[in-house]
Amino acid sequence: MNPKISVIMSVYNQGQYLSQAIDSILSQTWTNFEFLIIDDASTDSTPQTLNRYRDRRISVFTHRRQAGLAGSLNQVIKKSRGEYIARMDADDIARPNRLKLQLHFLESHPAVVACGTGVDLINTQGRKTGRKTYPQRITKSLLMRYNPIIHPTVMICRSAVAAMGNYDINLNGAEDYDLWLRLGSQYQLTNINKILLAYRVNPKGISWNNLKHTELQAIKARIIALIRYNYPLWQSIFLIKPILSYLIPSWIKKLLFNIK
Repeated sequence: MNPKISVIMSVYNQGQYLSQAIDSILSQTWTNFEFLIIDDASTDSTPQTLNRYRDRRISVFTHRRQAGLAGSLNQVIKKSRGEYIARMDADDIARPNRLKLQLHFLESHPAVVACGTGVDLINTQGRKTGRKTYPQRITKSLLMRYNPIIHPTVMICRSAVAAMGNYDINLNGAEDYDLWLRLGSQYQLTNINKILLAYRVNPKGISWNNLKHTELQAIKARIIALIRYNYPLWQSIFLIKPILSYLIPSWIKKLLFNIK
């Protein structure tokens, strides 16, 4: 019998936090799941950590060369068997009832194909530093304005992901946002009004180049949505703010946000 849920994770050099992330999934109150983990050519302790697990629900795959998040997730999606796909990041911690509550919500709301959740923000030491939530009602206008779903919190109907053709490897950095834009053109998306994940924020891991790349990819995703996925052309006004943000010189952003 196939598992109800496929939890998918791509890990690259997150050995320091990996055990906490894996253990939080293995400790879920909902137990009918498979856990597909792909090591995207890590060079730290990640392989050794993965080798210690003997849980039959875990399947580990390894890249010899780094493929990036979108390519890695597509690979494990193709190998997955669950009716629902749940994302997980290698440095986050899922609350014990996360899978059960998201599954119950999706099965109770058949018109909704993807749901995210709120998160507690934690630092590198695991201490809580804040909380983040997004609106429950996700419209096309909201999607065009910003990314309203926190990627590692999402659970998605497998059939909807397949219909959209999985993640776009050409939009690494905004691969999740692009998928929400595509899904939102045909289906309903939402956020559950519950905190079901501890989301780790590592300021030292944020670089100007990464932010610039993500901003550009998000702009591309919006333009593609306007051209291909029946978003009203008037919503092109929502491109103004991200384009202006992208054009702000790096030294100003470094000064404002203390980004190295």
